[in-house]
Amino acid sequence: MMQNVYFDANMLQNILQTNLGEAGAWLTPQFWTWLGMTGLLPVQWYCWGVSICYARPWYRVG
Repeated sequence: MMQNVYFDANMLQNILQTNLGEAGAWLTPQFWTWLGMTGLLPVQWYCWGVSICYARPWYRVG
């Protein structure tokens, strides 16, 4: 699905003019909680649930 989101000169200028204080304001405990719940936990659960079994080299074809 296409979202039709484009970067123009104003968006790029806004990104480049962001300073550490402005960017640091987003790094709140609520952000880290959200990141953990929606990003890190699902990845951890997936890694625990998936097992990869590699074939021994002498069984490989080709």
